[in-house]
Amino acid sequence: MDGRSLLLQRLHQLESEIDEIRLQLEPPKTGRFGLYVVRPCKVILANWTVIAFVIGLIVALGVYWRYGISYFESQKSASLTKQSADSYRTLGDRLLLYGEFDAARDAYNTALKINASNVDATRGLLTTQVFQPLEGQKYMIPEIASLKVSFLKDLVQRDEHTGILGYLGLLKPRIENEHGYIVDYFEGALSQQRAELSNKQEDYDQAMASFQTSVQKNEKFIFGYMSMAVIQYLRQDFDGAIGFLNQAQHQDPKSAMVLNDLGACYFIKGDFPKAKEQFEDSNTISPSFLSATNLAEAYRFLGQGKEAIEQDQIGLQLVKDNQNEKERVVGGQFVSSFLPEKRGAKPPAYYQNIYDMEHKRIMVYYALSLDYALAEDFLHADEAWAEATKRNSEHDFDQYLANRILSLEHFSGLTLQPSTLSWMENARKGLAPL
Repeated sequence: MDGRSLLLQRLHQLESEIDEIRLQLEPPKTGRFGLYVVRPCKVILANWTVIAFVIGLIVALGVYWRYGISYFESQKSASLTKQSADSYRTLGDRLLLYGEFDAARDAYNTALKINASNVDATRGLLTTQVFQPLEGQKYMIPEIASLKVSFLKDLVQRDEHTGILGYLGLLKPRIENEHGYIVDYFEGALSQQRAELSNKQEDYDQAMASFQTSVQKNEKFIFGYMSMAVIQYLRQDFDGAIGFLNQAQHQDPKSAMVLNDLGACYFIKGDFPKAKEQFEDSNTISPSFLSATNLAEAYRFLGQGKEAIEQDQIGLQLVKDNQNEKERVVGGQFVSSFLPEKRGAKPPAYYQNIYDMEHKRIMVYYALSLDYALAEDFLHADEAWAEATKRNSEHDFDQYLANRILSLEHFSGLTLQPSTLSWMENARKGLAPL
């Protein structure tokens, strides 16, 4: 049986070899169908992957040429979305350098609308909300602001210690994503707030140290220099304040805020021409209620009553009602302080932040009355004074006005007309004593 199986196997092999020899000697004739249909189909099937790729490439190029649509449109769209969101987030980071927290918050919100997954924008938004009042509250709550600052500080410290370089203290975070200098500023602002309430020197020192740290971390943070200047102003070291403001101006020569604060320092030092120059530059760059009011005061102490009245009228137009309350040109704080009551003297300690629109109106009416008196238009001076006094029913601004009248008489260096002096003396008699 085994021999027979081997013979059969050998026979099959011989038959296969005979068939191959026959096909070589007499190849079968191929018809037109096989030549033009079957053979190309076999070629196509054998190279289908390459052909499909070439066809897809041709179609993609055609669509891009005809309609401007990329084959990778979805990936391109995702990339552009991320880039757009990062552009707004970067804008928010840059605005923080100038203390523009409201504008920065708008930029971060826009970034999150474009890309809700932008973590850096979320952190930036949280940063801008540290000093925001709670819903239904008019002013921020210090305890809540302190908790927010503590959380942000822990968050930043964790970022700074990321990876091996971080643990070795060699990691230098990018400015775009690093808000550590802002957190230091917040700590200083909270210390300054405590100092203004308690008048403790150690609170001022702590605030100063925090602000100094903030500008060391980011020398372009001009709001840090300005905050140190404010503390020096409160300490009545006006030359020191000017020094810090000059550092801020070196970082941004066209900052209207810095120019305005420089004007305030020169003003309280009695250099009214220099103060007017700074206020004019600030008002040219960024006209606002604050710059118009300060410019009016500079004109007043230079004896230019008519020019002062023009600026007062601009300020009054801005605050005549509450419709502009949330606008940048009117919104924000108005800072008032006492002036020296005679040449060569230090001013009495006084520093007040004014936010309320009605209070701003009172300030403008009082300023108008003084400027009309300086211009010897006593009819309008009496009208403005009466309007201001009616609104100042709580006598919140009596001491401020009494100081201004005394400083206008003795600190300005002006030779006032007897009629103007008489009017101011009568006006001061109706005020609460200093």
